[in-house]
Amino acid sequence: MLSRRQLLAAGAALPFAPALLRAADDDKPLPVTGDTDEKYGRIDELMKIVITKPRLVGGATLAFAKDGKILYDRGFGYSDPEAKAEMKHTALFRLSSASKPFTAVAVMQLIEKGKLKLDDKVTNLLGLRPGGNKPDERWKKITVRNLLEHRGGWDHSTKGKTDPTFNSILVAKEMNVRNPAMQQAIIGYVLRRPLDFDPGEKFLYCNFGYLLLGRIVEKVGGSKTYAEYVRKNVLEPLGLKTIRQGKTLPADRAPGEVRYYSTERGIAVMGPQIGKPVPMAYGGFCLESMDSHSAWLASASELLRFFLHFEDPKKCKLLKEETVESMFAPPEGEEKSASWYAKGFLVKPEGKDRRNYWHDGSMEGTSALIVRRADGVAFAALFNTRQQVDKTDPAAALEPHLHQALNGILFEKK
Repeated sequence: MLSRRQLLAAGAALPFAPALLRAADDDKPLPVTGDTDEKYGRIDELMKIVITKPRLVGGATLAFAKDGKILYDRGFGYSDPEAKAEMKHTALFRLSSASKPFTAVAVMQLIEKGKLKLDDKVTNLLGLRPGGNKPDERWKKITVRNLLEHRGGWDHSTKGKTDPTFNSILVAKEMNVRNPAMQQAIIGYVLRRPLDFDPGEKFLYCNFGYLLLGRIVEKVGGSKTYAEYVRKNVLEPLGLKTIRQGKTLPADRAPGEVRYYSTERGIAVMGPQIGKPVPMAYGGFCLESMDSHSAWLASASELLRFFLHFEDPKKCKLLKEETVESMFAPPEGEEKSASWYAKGFLVKPEGKDRRNYWHDGSMEGTSALIVRRADGVAFAALFNTRQQVDKTDPAAALEPHLHQALNGILFEKK
């Protein structure tokens, strides 16, 4: 599931696409918040172009850093256009799959503490039994390592299959539970089905593996919930105070959280409109059931601070140096690959001792990207829509042009 963007060499300079060069038809100034140095003006202009052509409903935040120091943190457009609320640079966004690094770090902590091993069997840890008419015994081979590296054996992209973590109606019906289907119902649903390939055989991106990792953190982490463990052991030691779990319904938005804009509608699986068509981002799926793979909220700057913490493993407060190196190490058989999905992070080595690492996230109402380059440049970009820009998600459209602009500003000859 590695996309062209994910395999893009960090720092690549690509020409601006014509659609991004044209100014917006609407001449009304785009709201911009947060202080900045005038030398970063071309970044402001780039963000304005991405948002205004085509005119995105909503807006974005962007933070970037060099050598561990955050140099830029700004908001663009609207967190809620209907209420004419400008996008604050401190706004909170759903991170979607950019949530997975939090889970990976929590698991690596538990391994470091001796409460887990990478090769522990998941069925033993969670007391799971394969079900269905012909139980698939390969389930018993799945390890913690397989889950971290998306090599558990599931392929929800094949014809006739859908990601059960985003299909509450289907799961609830089969498991005879009320909507929304929560984690245990989703696990029971998947247990009834055979694996698509042998555990460890290959990489196929799968949310379900990280759902299981969340249950493992709950089981062995000593906290009541997965989220509580992450808050106490991953976020608080770094002083990250606003990152939190999100909720599905508009009435339950966190303080400072943006409003999301969907281009799709779905049948509500929860809330006052249950069973009726709603904007997909507000009831077409249950965010609370996605706690360990897609449900974290963060501002761009706090997400960036979390990512920057791993750029120098010797100074990491959360994990020992050797644990950080294990977290970024290539899966077995991929030592010579150009890039890989390690344990919660995508990684592209550069030379002997340097690496690029990143993660993205995309769901209805959300487009997110967090990148740390081998040259010390890092950025986090968050949008409250995934309305297409240049035929792709907004964060994906922004990325190559942002690399180019940052290279010009941060490395220009004086």
